Amino acid sequence: MITYLIGLVDEVRPVKNTNRQTGEITQTLEVTVTYSSHDLEGYKVKDTEILRLPITDREKWQSYKDKFVGIPYRFISAGQRGNFLIVADDIQIETFDKSPFAASTAPAAAASKK
Repeated sequence: MITYLIGLVDEVRPVKNTNRQTGEITQTLEVTVTYSSHDLEGYKVKDTEILRLPITDREKWQSYKDKFVGIPYRFISAGQRGNFLIVADDIQIETFDKSPFAASTAPAAAASKK
């Protein structure tokens, strides 16, 4: 299933991984995306996802840091092994000037003047 992870790219950092059997050290990229909004009762709702990506994508993801993005990804359910998120590299990442979930205050202000 293709869906979008929408939120603010909070952090982009390299992570070193050591293979316990071979001792080989590899690097991956850890991208932290935070979703923030409010529920119908006005309470804040936050969720953070951490994506593990190839280190070769570091420059690309660094350019998205501190921006609101819509990241297309594939959600794969692997039974007892769990669920996995895989970024869909073949679909363009969307960027936003501000959170697409931010409520506009203009209509509410116009309605209160009536």
